[in-house]
Amino acid sequence: MDPAKQMVRMKDKEGDTAMHKAARYGHANVVRELLLADPDVLYSVNHGGEAPLYIAARRGYDSLVTMILDSSDSADHQGPCGTTALHAAVMARSERTTWEILRKRKSLVKATDENGQIPLPYAAHLGYLRIVKLLLESDESAAYVIDKEHSLPRNGFQSIRYIRCHCHGLCLVRLSISTM
Repeated sequence: MDPAKQMVRMKDKEGDTAMHKAARYGHANVVRELLLADPDVLYSVNHGGEAPLYIAARRGYDSLVTMILDSSDSADHQGPCGTTALHAAVMARSERTTWEILRKRKSLVKATDENGQIPLPYAAHLGYLRIVKLLLESDESAAYVIDKEHSLPRNGFQSIRYIRCHCHGLCLVRLSISTM
């Protein structure tokens, strides 16, 4: 292996590469240089289960997320407990980062974590109405995804009101679930 790539792939005791560190602290120039040296570093996951894309999304660094997504169609989006970079963007309350991820990875709108939760219930529970709207505009059927406890999004008054107003079959889905 090329010594430069070998150096870029080195990990510290937490399993972080230089790319993880650069993503965590928002160092766009370092991320750009590391991508040039070894684009495959985007597939590295640290001991916490975090890929660089997840870290940048969790911090709300939309320009880094854009840079990573534009440099690779398949960059790892993994986070802890089965979450994805889209879950992270929602939890960071970053509309721009959420939009960037949806632009390139629309399928993540229905990706579930270990509890069977997609990003929408997180946004609804936390009351992030504008992010709820982004997620539903990307794929309205996300409102019908049921988690492992057979529940639909239910917390966050304004968010749920928005979901109910824009997803007309939701009441019927909720009714059929309660009779199971």
